[in-house]
Amino acid sequence: MIKTECLFSGSKGNSILVQSEKASVLIDAGVSCKAIKCALDERNVDISSLKGILVTHEHSDHVKAVGRICSKFKVPVYATGAVAQAVYTAIYDKADEANAFCEMVRTVRENGVYEIEDMAFSPFPTPHDSVGSVGYVIGTENEKSLAVATDIGFASEGVRNAMLGCKKAIVESNHDVYMLKNGRYPEFLKERILSNCGHLSNEDCAELCKLLISYGCTDITLFHMSEDNNTERLAFMTTYKALLEMGVELKDEISLALAPKSVVAPDHRLLKALIGQLNF
Repeated sequence: MIKTECLFSGSKGNSILVQSEKASVLIDAGVSCKAIKCALDERNVDISSLKGILVTHEHSDHVKAVGRICSKFKVPVYATGAVAQAVYTAIYDKADEANAFCEMVRTVRENGVYEIEDMAFSPFPTPHDSVGSVGYVIGTENEKSLAVATDIGFASEGVRNAMLGCKKAIVESNHDVYMLKNGRYPEFLKERILSNCGHLSNEDCAELCKLLISYGCTDITLFHMSEDNNTERLAFMTTYKALLEMGVELKDEISLALAPKSVVAPDHRLLKALIGQLNF
């Protein structure tokens, strides 16, 4: 059985804890090493016991602590070759971290299958302005338990095919299009976010979630919400309403949650507890 907890989410840093019976791994480490260690300590997880960090891409809000964790705690890092090179280049002037990263990195290929203890994972390509952005499907005993797509410009066919059939999904719900278009960001940044290599809007996230639910997903967490171009209520309600419109019923017990921006536990509630009342 795979358990997950979103430790950090958003443009200031991202990290997800994934646990099986025999292993604990992180997906990304985009805040300080100290912050990650504190978050893990609160969950009685020794950072040095981690069996790996699965890196989605090289942007700093996903890899900030990777070099430091390699240097201090000798945790293996899994990344595509292009992403590994980009991370190494970024930390090259920190000799201890760069050398430790070279020692601990294990390169993976898109759509390959890899094992850590009783956990199997497969990276799949995601459309983002990165040298080699990927999401991950993770499971045990040939079961697709979890799909993670943190930064995606759109739900490509490859993304959809990889995620279908997973019981749990962590999906980007980055921005409200109206807020972004009418917000303070410069035009070039708006265009980047709205592009097919940018970030997923609430509306596009909702459509992807509908598809996942129709293929048996029962547990969805909305991730990587913009602080400037989104609100928790907008993100939640967009997907919530879409699921109701597709016919999700109270008895279905579909779980929809918001990833926290810090280590505060997410408000993880069944849809039936939300009908008629939302308090946030």
